[in-house]
Amino acid sequence: AYVGGARSIALNRFNACVVTGHSNGTVALWSPISTEPLARILANRGSINSIAITEDGTYILTSGSDACCNIFDLRTYKKLNSIRLPVAANRSIFSQRNLLALSFGPNVKIYRDIFSESTQGTPYMENLYPGRVVESLSFCPYEDVLGVSHSKGFSNMIVPGAGVANFDSSLPNPFETSKQRRQREVRSLIEKLQPETISLDPTSIGGIDKNPAERLKDLQLQKKEAERALRAKSLGKKKTRGRNKIAKRLKRKQHNVVDEKSESIRRALQERKEQAKPKREEEKFVDPILKRFEKKND
Repeated sequence: AYVGGARSIALNRFNACVVTGHSNGTVALWSPISTEPLARILANRGSINSIAITEDGTYILTSGSDACCNIFDLRTYKKLNSIRLPVAANRSIFSQRNLLALSFGPNVKIYRDIFSESTQGTPYMENLYPGRVVESLSFCPYEDVLGVSHSKGFSNMIVPGAGVANFDSSLPNPFETSKQRRQREVRSLIEKLQPETISLDPTSIGGIDKNPAERLKDLQLQKKEAERALRAKSLGKKKTRGRNKIAKRLKRKQHNVVDEKSESIRRALQERKEQAKPKREEEKFVDPILKRFEKKND
């Protein structure tokens, strides 16, 4: 489905849905097997320049060409807060502890506690890179460091409280050995789910149906309706005899088909007719002297 030109794209790591921002100000959520968006949000009045999603997949931030950064709750699709900037932000990213980094031109601003309307638009930290244009941002996992890539190189920025202090070894381990990495790759391949299971609510996978009786009734009703429709279709079919048999109809259709074989037969018959035509004309010729002896019709 066409929903406008895509200007930005991001991945929701919680449910594996792809999020795209479009030139008409809408945000669309996609799964690999759907040709239509699973959900749409009218986020900004201008085109979407950047999308940032928290690691738990709960909140999403959209920065548009209208110089507004809007925060939405992906569980209810409601707008929670808005940050007004002097110009449109071109890059945005969340840290592990949900600190937000925005960049526009040579400026980098850090915000915290932005998920409530009571929070003001005052930045937690900000930095200026004179004579440079910031092109990308990235937080270092488990560290209070923000990497800033700009038009003249790369810089670091210390952001207290950005990273998680204690890592979870069940998640990607920053200190894993080569053996642990191989084991993690094998385990992830074994536990990998099919693309059909990607949905907006991944917690429904592996759940227990608390009311299977109603579900079974629905399935039985659907089966009966399908059988009834098939039976009605078979009864409505007319049996054909004689000229309306399938073989006869196909033969009549084949009669009008022009192929190489039929064309060669037609040419041969035409040549025979042309060769027999002079003979018939000679047989019809009668001498004028003998013509007076022909029988006349009264």
